Amino acid sequence: MVDFQKPLILREGTTVREVCRKINRSMIDSFRYAIVSGKNRPIGEQRVGIDYQLMDEDIVTIISRF
Repeated sequence: MVDFQKPLILREGTTVREVCRKINRSMIDSFRYAIVSGKNRPIGEQRVGIDYQLMDEDIVTIISRF
């Protein structure tokens, strides 16, 4: 479920790792991959790793082991 009511505001160039750290530090250990989508993405959804740099208005779904 996407939560547009409480967005996470981040600096330009923030990585998926930093998003995980802001949500819960233990999320980094259980991270598998992230799915990134948004208006600025011509290919739609993209599966990315933990060091991927996010763009403005990206929507991130984090997939973990647990």
